[in-house]
Amino acid sequence: MDKINFRFVSGFVRLSLMLLFGSFAVITSLPGGTNSNPVEAGPCGTVPLNIGCISNVNVTLNAACSATITPSMVLTGNIECASSIAITVDGGSSNVVVGCGSHTYMANVTLDGVVVYTCWGNLLAEDKTDPVLVCPANTDEVTVGVTAQIISGALAATDPSVQLANYSCFLEIVNPLMGNHYYDLYTFTVNNPTGNAIFTFDMGSAFGDGSMALFQGAYNPANPCENIIAHDDDLISGGGFFASFDPALRLTAALLDGETYTLLVTSWANNTTGAYNVAVYGENGSISGGFPTATDLVDFDLVCTDIDNIRFTSPQSYVVNANGTVNNALSLPFFPNQTALNAFLAKLDLTGRPGATDNCGNVKVTVSDALVTAGDCGAVTITRTFVIADRFSSSCTGAPRTVTCRQLITFRKPTLDEVILPQFTTVIECDQNFPTDGTVGGPDNNPAAGVTGYPFIRTAFGFHNLNPTYCSMGATYSDQPRINVCTGTYKYRRQWTLIDWCNPGSSIVYNQLVKVGDFTGPVIAGVPAVIDVSTSPFACTANFAIPVPQVTDGNGCSSASPTTYTILANGVTFFANGTIGPNRIVQVPIGNHRLTLCAQDACGNETCQNYDLIVRDRIQPTAACDDQLNVSIGGGDTANGITGIARIFAADVNEGSNDNCGPVTLEVRRNFWRNNTCDASASRYSEWGPFVDFYCCDIAESITIELRVTDQSGNSNICWMTVIPEDKLNPFCYAPAPVTLTCAALPLTFPGNLTEAYANDFAATSAMMDLLFGGASGTDNCAVDTIVERTPNLQVNECGWGTITRRFEAWQVRPEGDVNGNGRIDLNEVYRS
Repeated sequence: MDKINFRFVSGFVRLSLMLLFGSFAVITSLPGGTNSNPVEAGPCGTVPLNIGCISNVNVTLNAACSATITPSMVLTGNIECASSIAITVDGGSSNVVVGCGSHTYMANVTLDGVVVYTCWGNLLAEDKTDPVLVCPANTDEVTVGVTAQIISGALAATDPSVQLANYSCFLEIVNPLMGNHYYDLYTFTVNNPTGNAIFTFDMGSAFGDGSMALFQGAYNPANPCENIIAHDDDLISGGGFFASFDPALRLTAALLDGETYTLLVTSWANNTTGAYNVAVYGENGSISGGFPTATDLVDFDLVCTDIDNIRFTSPQSYVVNANGTVNNALSLPFFPNQTALNAFLAKLDLTGRPGATDNCGNVKVTVSDALVTAGDCGAVTITRTFVIADRFSSSCTGAPRTVTCRQLITFRKPTLDEVILPQFTTVIECDQNFPTDGTVGGPDNNPAAGVTGYPFIRTAFGFHNLNPTYCSMGATYSDQPRINVCTGTYKYRRQWTLIDWCNPGSSIVYNQLVKVGDFTGPVIAGVPAVIDVSTSPFACTANFAIPVPQVTDGNGCSSASPTTYTILANGVTFFANGTIGPNRIVQVPIGNHRLTLCAQDACGNETCQNYDLIVRDRIQPTAACDDQLNVSIGGGDTANGITGIARIFAADVNEGSNDNCGPVTLEVRRNFWRNNTCDASASRYSEWGPFVDFYCCDIAESITIELRVTDQSGNSNICWMTVIPEDKLNPFCYAPAPVTLTCAALPLTFPGNLTEAYANDFAATSAMMDLLFGGASGTDNCAVDTIVERTPNLQVNECGWGTITRRFEAWQVRPEGDVNGNGRIDLNEVYRS
């Protein structure tokens, strides 16, 4: 037989041939076409190869969305007689089909190492495996990340301290222990873009009993209650977030945007040291100051107000990949935007996301909630149904295979045991801008509960005030009449009533003490920081008038006035005190002293301000000069180069100079000549010194003498006087030495009648006599103007024997000179000797 023709139509044809040994070519020709297949007759017993391909085969995919194609699945005939048969899928080299849909396969039949037959067919891969759904466990709690700013520190013995028990603003239901309490201060500014920042300060400490206070503005260690707006010590009821005895301070009044506040952290017990943390929760804002942010995972029971944070009000779908991860692209069409998708998944994660997987492709997950209540006091449940359907946007055909599961979510009613009550005592500075409650608590329009503190509870989704209700609980308050202390200061008792209508027997009546007080001292102004005064002219003390300062009330809540003063001599020793008022005079010695001025307002707040009081002797001494001082030039010997000098000491000029504080130093100077001449100059003076000298050239000149008087503080004064130096000393005359000679020794020109010669020419005769017997000389303290020979005494007889006594005078012209103006010096115009 040369060939066999087969024609294939839709479906497949089983071809069975009984062939002898040997090789044959089988050509099939059927309607729709022909197919030529080699047929190898092999030694399989007496049966030749009789193999054909099934043209269309349906395959069910396994859990891996794949199927291994074996010869027995796609071939007919005695395939066992072949040496080997190779099946490949989709033109590849593997016999594994992957994924739903249409595929092709090819079979190669080998006999004795030779491919003797090849055929092919179509595969339809189908997924008949249900998707896998793992339902989240039933729950009545959630785990949420709580974010807070953390203030970390430690109280140490080197920290500043305050005696809390001495100040009413720190007193609680159990007062802090007497003694010193170390404290730390933290200053921060509120970032409050919404205008209503609500903060909770939660403290945890190693010593387990902390205390906190908050101040608007700065903390004043001299007046610890000044600017206080809140304080808290132990918790009353409820539970703290760090430890049961550490405070949780919640301020429901808005802290002002941009305002600076100071947090004081201390301890209830005295002399306590140790580490602490303060978590700051800002619901509508944050605080600056560089405090780090931390997020902790915290478990919370689900309570009534949490329902809206958990429940989906309408069915919602999303898509996961076969491995269970979210397919973002296929999920987005179910949501308005990416943010909405992210929010949905985050909300779903609170109680648990189901595990949804499939062997072949994407799975659509649909979530729907049914809310069931059990009266107004029973638990509320949400039955959450998860339905998953496979074949979403997949090549797998046919109706999706679905799986359903349900999760039960339970919400309970909170109890009064979980409520954190407001601080037992609340102290508010009277000038703080706090809102009031009108007539809510009574007729007095007292500070609103948001200022003094509401009872509150903490849940997974925030803090909730009992204002006035929360779930099955409610809180109201009433204020007792005020106790007025002073202007701007009053106290009252705020009585809180807390009820739980699901447990009426657990109601709480709680008394809170509120004080609106004036804790700020007066402001003192109008007095310079350094007061510099001088002693009085006649005593070495200052007549100091105590200044009356300008005093205003520090916060405008009451009136204020100055009270007392104190002076500490040299800043240490008590010297004087008294009440401040007009005309208060205190005699204060020289020195650096401290003046303390105090003022008090109507509420007893006192402010004392220290000033430097400097008392110095700034009074010049009294300078008194002797205006009747006469000066005569002293002796000298001009012939031997010694001129006369008059030395006047400062004490000679002084006429009772004195000072109010002690001895004085005296110095003098005189008007001096210019260029070493006797030309008097009004603009040139000698140096100050203990004395001044006068010289012959000063005679008859008007000389100014100044006396400088200096006290021990360096203050000086000057008096002056004028002197006209005089020369009251006559010049001194030296006659020539006596001469003895004989008449024969006289020159021939010697006049015979000496008396007549003097009478006729006195000057010539005197000159002759000087030549023969020597001339007279003179000296003076200042100067000899001339030597005058007077008429000699002649005792000579007719024989020429006898004595001639010559007389001389040394003349010094008087300072007034030619008094009569006759052009010559007269006898009465000279000093002579």
